Amino acid sequence: MNNRKIGPGSALARATGADRDFELDLNSHGQTYATCTDLQRRHLMRRFGLRSSQAAIIAALHFGEDRR
Repeated sequence: MNNRKIGPGSALARATGADRDFELDLNSHGQTYATCTDLQRRHLMRRFGLRSSQAAIIAALHFGEDRR
């Protein structure tokens, strides 16, 4: 007996719903997380009513982290 596959195509092609084309690139969004610097900047903006640029400078000076 031959060692050939009995069913046509691969197991993935025979799986349920494999005949549908999914556009994953258009519908999926990568998960993004805020960096520690962004969280500190946002905290200062909410707490003291600062603009984004001001909060970024103060966060870098106070928390000791800066963008690299």
